[in-house]
Amino acid sequence: AAGVPAPEFFAVDLETGFLALSDFGDRQLLGVVQDEPEAVLSILSEVTGLLNTVARVDCTLPVYSESMLRAEMDLFPTWYLTRLLGLTLTDAFWPVWQDVCDRLVASALAEPQVFVHRDFHSRNIMVPSKGGLGLLDFQDAVRGPLSYDLVSLLKDCYIEYEPWIQQELVEDYRQAWLSDPQVQAMTPIAFFQTFERMGLQRHLKCAGIFSRLCLRDGKSRYLNDIPMVMKYVATVCQSQPEFRDFFQWLQAFVLPDPMGRSA
Repeated sequence: AAGVPAPEFFAVDLETGFLALSDFGDRQLLGVVQDEPEAVLSILSEVTGLLNTVARVDCTLPVYSESMLRAEMDLFPTWYLTRLLGLTLTDAFWPVWQDVCDRLVASALAEPQVFVHRDFHSRNIMVPSKGGLGLLDFQDAVRGPLSYDLVSLLKDCYIEYEPWIQQELVEDYRQAWLSDPQVQAMTPIAFFQTFERMGLQRHLKCAGIFSRLCLRDGKSRYLNDIPMVMKYVATVCQSQPEFRDFFQWLQAFVLPDPMGRSA
């Protein structure tokens, strides 16, 4: 619908739980960019073009609210720091953490609010052999920050892209949205910093979710993705002065052993 290549439903049987829907094949974007490293920029440029279409879909959706943003970040101390790493969080941690959450929520809510897929990453984007792109897993879509899905794509938890590729495509995306007054008022640097803050919110959530998937659901394979997620977290916290205190805390207690192997 609306020019978005989502699966088409042909038949539904609720009693048996079967669906008949269009098949995008089994080529995920993840495998394509791994197999064709020389074409990563052009491939991702095509995908950001798709995202530009997705974000403009006009329909009624749940709002990506402040309470939802905060609940997602709460997974970080609850599941990652406390349960996976076994840390005891002292009184010194909580004011620093609260400041991080407040800043990230304010930044997210200040962005233009658009259609957000919420899982716009390389395992949900299909590359059919006949050409084009396919997009899976729309069920968690919300109305939320413009940069959220862009972060999911360019700061993917399952593959890392060169910083210059991220920067070039973020700027291309900013230019595609210059008709929006809020985007128009932002410099390229300000837009990229907003993208970075949105990434920090998402990756704090992902560290918590991956920990929960391992500990509660027995899906230990997600532990392998935590080091990259924490690298993203550390890079943003180190580069933005507003998160310096949090970065120093992470340096002291988390970053030397982000998997808790020495525990």
